Amino acid sequence: MEPRGDTGALRTLIDREHLAVTVYKRQIGAFRKWPQIDRWLEEGAANEEWHRDGITARLREFGGRPSVLRFFFALAGGVIGLGSRVTGKRMLLKIDIGVERLAVKHYTTFLGRYSWDDETRVMLEKMRHDEEIHIQHWEQGLDMLRGMNRTAGG
Repeated sequence: MEPRGDTGALRTLIDREHLAVTVYKRQIGAFRKWPQIDRWLEEGAANEEWHRDGITARLREFGGRPSVLRFFFALAGGVIGLGSRVTGKRMLLKIDIGVERLAVKHYTTFLGRYSWDDETRVMLEKMRHDEEIHIQHWEQGLDMLRGMNRTAGG
């Protein structure tokens, strides 16, 4: 199948999704007192895996291969995920918001820059929407933490 779009852009998205998967997997369990946030982390990791695997399959259909750099992104994601656990819960969620905003930026840029076939465009638009939902979850998590502090503070 002849690619419509850019296989380099798909490789970039795979690398970033790999990073997000490992960030979230290393953060699961950090919110034991807020099980909804932990569930969102679990769901987020699974969703990012679905993104990574879907983009990888599409890239292979175009005759491309993922970058070997994806393993470095996974390593970096692990460091960010574990490191963020010691920064405090609010900062952890702010880091996650930053990861997702960067993902939205990449999807938006690549959707606008390249001419994709319909199937790939719909897939990438869905994935960008998923990233926006993750941002909403992390912002809701920050609100939950703020609410707990107000309750505890009297």
